[in-house]
Amino acid sequence: MAAKVLAVVCYDVIKDSVRDRLASLLEEELIRVQESVFEGWIGEGKLRNLVRRSAALIGPDDSLRVYRLGASDAMRTIVHGPTPAVEAGDYYLF
Repeated sequence: MAAKVLAVVCYDVIKDSVRDRLASLLEEELIRVQESVFEGWIGEGKLRNLVRRSAALIGPDDSLRVYRLGASDAMRTIVHGPTPAVEAGDYYLF
């Protein structure tokens, strides 16, 4: 099985219709943890494809940020509030 990374994707998109399509696309592979922030364990190939498809949706004044975290980085993640863990046991909650 291919190694997975914890991906964090966030965006700032002006048009409602584009923002809705982008959110729907990201929800196919990731979990929404805030209004415009998604995260989840995903393989490198799937992540590249997701980023390519996401980037194709946004306009020149929009932004899309993708962070790749390895397993050791994910274990150092701190979450406050009701945000759900991406996968039980793979996330460290304080």
